[in-house]
Amino acid sequence: MLDPRRVLITLTAATLLLAGCQGKTPTPASTPTVAATPTATPTPPPPPAIGTANAAQLRAAGSFTAAQVQRMTWSTKGALWVVSSSRVDTVAPDTGAVTKVLEVPAAERILAVDPGGLAAVAAGATVRLVDVATGTTRHTLAAGGGVNAASFFGTKVVLVSGDAIGASIWDTGTGAKTGTLSGFQTAAPVYNVVVSPDGARSAWVSRATLQFGDAAANTLGPRVQLEDFVSTYAFAPDGRLFATTTGTQGSGGAITGRVQIWDPATGLETRRFEQSALFGALAFAPKEPLLATGGDGFTLWSTVDGRPLLNVPLAEAGKVRQVAFSTDGATLATLADDGSGKIWRVGSR
Repeated sequence: MLDPRRVLITLTAATLLLAGCQGKTPTPASTPTVAATPTATPTPPPPPAIGTANAAQLRAAGSFTAAQVQRMTWSTKGALWVVSSSRVDTVAPDTGAVTKVLEVPAAERILAVDPGGLAAVAAGATVRLVDVATGTTRHTLAAGGGVNAASFFGTKVVLVSGDAIGASIWDTGTGAKTGTLSGFQTAAPVYNVVVSPDGARSAWVSRATLQFGDAAANTLGPRVQLEDFVSTYAFAPDGRLFATTTGTQGSGGAITGRVQIWDPATGLETRRFEQSALFGALAFAPKEPLLATGGDGFTLWSTVDGRPLLNVPLAEAGKVRQVAFSTDGATLATLADDGSGKIWRVGSR
């Protein structure tokens, strides 16, 4: 009978001899290696909307330079567009890089740009609605007479006639004319009419005259005579307030800048802000009862009680001639008359 221990020893020796003949040394089975799980980089939270509770914490977050700017508009995608009469540049808020995205021929003028990316480009009695990103003409509108001004609200654009006191309203999606605005009377050669974002109310402005109306019904309402020419104006996002800026000169020659906030339904003044310098710009915040005004620096005001919540001086912001809130309300852009612009956010350094 075979001894089992001798059999095991013999088999083991044979295995080693065979491996040696083949030039190989048996190795123990390797242990599988488990790949390390990469650590995810945390995404910083988005900046909060600028409001009455945190306005005092606003800080400069970036800067840029742009020349011959007539207006600034934020896109719904977070880009800042700076607009002249002939071109649109985009500003990257985080880097300040300025890039040309649209330029029109010398015979045309860019009248307005909406947050959705359409530009109203006028040449005589014709207005093109142009995709800012691609330069493609979406629609060509036959306004019937020279067009002096344009403004967007919702999915509509208002074209203001230069030949007669009136305006036409067009659908930006279809290019169809959907209404008119008329009836305003003025002897002044310069005037404009804008419509509230919800399309409910209109505001006619001509020098020192202001008149509200029902935009849908094309009827006129309260008319107000101001002490001096209106320089800038805007509807609040909900259409319930309308702000104007004027400048008055006292008996001693001192200039007082004045912002008045109106109730379009009644024509009554609800708030008044004044300072010892002219106001050069204004803009309502999209989500908070807040108004930004530009002048020697800029100021944020509460539209609820009229309190100044933040004043950034001339030395820090320059002579501000343009102010614009981003569509989410988290960023404010200012532009001074020397072309220096700044981006402002809550808590930025």
